[in-house]
Amino acid sequence: MQTIRRFSLASRLLHWTLAVPFLLLLASGLLLYVPRAKGLHAGSYRVLPLIHVLLGIGLTLGLVIVWFAAPGRRALRDDVQRLFRATPGDRAWLGYAWYALLGAHLQPPPTGKFNAGQKLNAAAMALCTAGLIATGAVLAVNFFTKAVFDARFVERVFPYHDLFMVAAVPFVAGHLFLALLNPATRPSLRGMLDGRVDLAWARRHHSRWVAESGDEAVAVVPAPKVGGQETS
Repeated sequence: MQTIRRFSLASRLLHWTLAVPFLLLLASGLLLYVPRAKGLHAGSYRVLPLIHVLLGIGLTLGLVIVWFAAPGRRALRDDVQRLFRATPGDRAWLGYAWYALLGAHLQPPPTGKFNAGQKLNAAAMALCTAGLIATGAVLAVNFFTKAVFDARFVERVFPYHDLFMVAAVPFVAGHLFLALLNPATRPSLRGMLDGRVDLAWARRHHSRWVAESGDEAVAVVPAPKVGGQETS
């Protein structure tokens, strides 16, 4: 089987540094609506809110560390630029996606490293994450000390934090469905695990990017052996 290198170590680290704490924050944030869970104490601190605040701090610091210190930062920044840059093929891809949702079986149009759907999802998640970090910073400071922010200001921030959380849920759910369940897009998950994806899949979904990458990004992975013989 032939594979092609898709993501650098830095890009993968940034993805998981965001994804894992984000899912834990989402779960702990939803549990805060359960009075019994929210009321658990350890000394003078409520356990669940403390965990939620610490996860938020960890996510924020982790993103900063990966962005400035991870190996392969140049490739990471190139990926980010591609994600937030519109290209002429984006409109064609959106048209293809619309007809595909209606049940049409079409060949995807020539697409770069990221299609328009991935770009829109990245923009939405960047907005939600920035909003959650900004409002969460206020709530985190207020959790440890009430001496910094006025109580009325904090009360006004709470609904915005909840709003960004609710807005993020459908994008997270859609991303998980496409990465874990949808047969057509599930092969992309490997790119976030070992950095490579199946070349045939990449040619079908990101043909323009494959052409740009060149032969140096392609590698042959030996087929698994069964009974001492290689399978084809």
